[in-house]
Amino acid sequence: MLRGSAETEAKLRFQQASGPIMAKGVEDTAFYTYQRFIACNEVGGDPDRFGVSVDSFHAYNAHKQLEWPVAMLATSTHDTKRSEDVRARLAVLSEMPDAWTRAVQRWSEMSQTYRKPSVDRSIEYHIYQNLVGAWPIDAERLQRYLEKAMREAKVFSSWTRVDEAYESAVQDFGKGLLTDQRFTADLSAFVDSINRAGEENALAQKLLALTSPGVPDIYQGTETYDYSLTDPDNRRPVDHAAHAALLDEAAKADRKTILNRWNSGLPKLWLVVQALRTRQEFPECFDDRATYEPLPSHGERLITFVRGSKASKKRVLVIATRLRRSGVTDTVVALPEGEWRDALGQRAKVQGTVKLDGLCAGLPVALLTSS
Repeated sequence: MLRGSAETEAKLRFQQASGPIMAKGVEDTAFYTYQRFIACNEVGGDPDRFGVSVDSFHAYNAHKQLEWPVAMLATSTHDTKRSEDVRARLAVLSEMPDAWTRAVQRWSEMSQTYRKPSVDRSIEYHIYQNLVGAWPIDAERLQRYLEKAMREAKVFSSWTRVDEAYESAVQDFGKGLLTDQRFTADLSAFVDSINRAGEENALAQKLLALTSPGVPDIYQGTETYDYSLTDPDNRRPVDHAAHAALLDEAAKADRKTILNRWNSGLPKLWLVVQALRTRQEFPECFDDRATYEPLPSHGERLITFVRGSKASKKRVLVIATRLRRSGVTDTVVALPEGEWRDALGQRAKVQGTVKLDGLCAGLPVALLTSS
């Protein structure tokens, strides 16, 4: 054990330096060089951790409610490498490795004209993943992102030793891709094929963030779908007027309207409104004295839990689906005893055993309350 003023000073100095060293070495260097699946290369994440089991998710939430019930719960921040919605879309690729492999092979063949010898396969694969996650993205945004990615990686260029020839080759490669109509048409078609599943991931992720133990933080602009990359891309001005108009729509929208406006960002904003309203109406189910109770497992495709109160009979039941491409249509959910109200407005009352498809009615989530 360290003792005395000199030892204490050494310990404090080490602690002061260890955080920045880790951040610069891992988040701001390695995360730009390890390209296996960049959705995992996130602040607080681990590139080797491709997800957790439902049981592990529940165990962590129960522990957090016990130890850190009012800690911040953030899915996008000013410092994330990719926004929550970019990661949600990229997560779909993990369910379709064969189709993803074929797409990358096609794009690599299409791009040979623009790929100079100095454009290595690592940065090429990095670009394809980011294009899928952030599409549609214009040349200016991509150029600014690539400049940072190359310099943070510190393999061929860096902020202190800029290799202009290398950076120019990579930037030309990116510009070539975006001006190639054959490539962009193929990319757009591929993104269209996974976009619905990506948005369903985003909605499920958002509801979990708004109802799990902790204090949810909504980063600027992420009330609706936001496909931003790392700063400065995620610090662009938010169109508050457009968001305000969408919020007015969300206040009056019914389930049918939400489903008909799927790609507009309205479903996500509407879900945020409903979840925050539920927190406002049932505050004792989300404070530091609340309870967290996982419901019996329905396999790895469904996350279900109840937030409750030790001081009252009020309860909030949360259901979020995952791995949507694999299908969850035949799943049946046994609701806890009592009468439940659908906070998302599909049914006035629900109880007993219900089919998931009927309960969610076109959405990847359900939110029920009981008092």
